[in-house]
Amino acid sequence: TTFVVTQGGLRRHPALVDKKAGLSGGGGQGRRRKVMERLYNLGEMKAFRADQGNKVEVYGSKASGGALWCLEPGQEVPAHYHPGADDVWVVLEGEGTYFLGEGEKVRLKAGMVALAPAGAVHGMVNDGEGRFVFFAVQAPFPVETVWVE
Repeated sequence: TTFVVTQGGLRRHPALVDKKAGLSGGGGQGRRRKVMERLYNLGEMKAFRADQGNKVEVYGSKASGGALWCLEPGQEVPAHYHPGADDVWVVLEGEGTYFLGEGEKVRLKAGMVALAPAGAVHGMVNDGEGRFVFFAVQAPFPVETVWVE
């Protein structure tokens, strides 16, 4: 059973029940389909390219967008910024160098989150020994990208 935390403690989630057959609950198959359209298995979505880092679009809504970035060693996301949107990166796998703009850099590792507020320069290079994977969420949507030399 799926539980949620409330002020009164743990309680059973009313809409979702975790069963061997998958999700079910109030609303039948239509409800299950709608819930599944909101869930993504990023591990199954990973895809790498030999020539450059690969951006896999995960979702896009009226308010935000999410993408999975997959980089082999030596690949990078060039320095850039978004004039009107925040960009949040959640590092899922690997280690690399994150660009903060004006020559500043910091080490990113799996489990870390990097926030680039609207207008802040950011980017990264996978200078680690293995693959680097992160999930990025940008909002508000749509997002303009300005590449920095």
